[in-house]
Amino acid sequence: MDSEKNAYKQILKATSLFGGVQFLNIIISVIKTKVVALILGPSGIGILTLLNTSLNVLGSATGFGLDSSGIKSISESLGIKNDEALKKKILIFKKLILFTGVFGALITLVFSPYLSQIAFGSKDFTVSFIWLSLAVLFRQITQGYLTILESLSRLRLFAKSNLFANFAALIVTLPMYLYWGFDAIAPAIVASTFISFVFSYFYVNPIYKSKEKIAFKPTFVEGKEMIYLGMALGLSGLTRTLSEYLVQTGISFQGGIDEVGFYGAGLLILNSYVGIIFLVMSKNYFPKLSLVCNENDKIKKLTFQQAFISIVLITVIIIFFIIFAPLLVKLLFSEKFSSIVLMISIGVLGMLFKAISWSLGYIIIAKGDSRVFIKTSLGFSSLYLIMLLSGYYLFQLNGVGIAFSLYYLFHFIGIKIIVENKYGISLNSEIYNILFKCLVICLVVFSLSFLEKSLLKYVTMAVAGVLSLIYLFYIFNKKVPIREFLMSFNKKSK
Repeated sequence: MDSEKNAYKQILKATSLFGGVQFLNIIISVIKTKVVALILGPSGIGILTLLNTSLNVLGSATGFGLDSSGIKSISESLGIKNDEALKKKILIFKKLILFTGVFGALITLVFSPYLSQIAFGSKDFTVSFIWLSLAVLFRQITQGYLTILESLSRLRLFAKSNLFANFAALIVTLPMYLYWGFDAIAPAIVASTFISFVFSYFYVNPIYKSKEKIAFKPTFVEGKEMIYLGMALGLSGLTRTLSEYLVQTGISFQGGIDEVGFYGAGLLILNSYVGIIFLVMSKNYFPKLSLVCNENDKIKKLTFQQAFISIVLITVIIIFFIIFAPLLVKLLFSEKFSSIVLMISIGVLGMLFKAISWSLGYIIIAKGDSRVFIKTSLGFSSLYLIMLLSGYYLFQLNGVGIAFSLYYLFHFIGIKIIVENKYGISLNSEIYNILFKCLVICLVVFSLSFLEKSLLKYVTMAVAGVLSLIYLFYIFNKKVPIREFLMSFNKKSK
């Protein structure tokens, strides 16, 4: 029983750690964006956004998904408790990410005129893309180093590297924008990625440092498993990116560019502000799942623990966003975006189903089953495209919210069937009982938002919200005694 409580505490501790760090990173990002907007105006923000998007696309296209497959490979080596084998695996991984970084930089450098033409409609930004080739190199290596920290469960080092690098980049790049204006955009991106590289190198290099040398060919021979799985994961990310692009194109064709802006704002809230909880928890969950990938009993136990915490925490977030959606939209955007309030309120309900399908979906990756993962990704990306376009065609932005929630319901059902049939892994009835209760709570709060009288609506929603939080605290406290957790929180994470 104590070991089970400790497992819940570990998950919650990692979530708290990364959640706090991510919150600070968001604040840093908001400050930077605001200052750049004041100095350079909308056109400067547009250039910065396009160059950053290009950097992400180039990194994904040339990184071969090693930042994901590396977690599984290194975590498995950590599990066999052989330091020499682990050192060699990390050495191979470092060589591979260096290769992908150099490869990505060369691709960016050679095709810089054409990349400028694609992104900006002219070759005027060729020099910017030449600068960006360095950013691709530093970004690739940095992500690889952070993958090593994540795989080894060095969670505090991972968080420190992220936070300190973002803060240092803010301090360095703001004067660049002040002095050089538009000319500083590309060099500032390079400076930010270089700073991130320096911090990640500082935290990673002393860990499992090996004096062994490995040649070019053996690196690829011994690292082929990482490369194959990484390519599968990379292809999966590409299919989802493409489906999202096609959704935006379809909305633009039917409703115009303003509707795309509303859709993008709503999606930012759903995926970034609400969905950030999944990114935070994955830093602890996936490496631990990879460690026990061949032991189904341990997978079931770990998945149940993760699903339980995910469902309870996301329910709290859903209640908050439904109650405060109108205010949040005004604060984050403006009064002009009020049309997305209902879209968000409906769409956020789907995050409850995502909480459990997300927990189950990582089993496929941990198992290293690339064929199943690719087929699953292709199928669900196609379903996402069809459902969201259909939702918009039928009911505009509100239809997008409905389609978003229904998609994650179908996603949950599909992943559940795949995991049960393929691996014989299923969660017990307790988790579905909790899911049902949390769904009822969310639907009650959501239904109260349709009351016409403002005072009555907000009073009843506030009462329902408080009662719901008390109940959620009660069931959460049964698994993870909050008092014990708070007392142990300051202890060093393992």
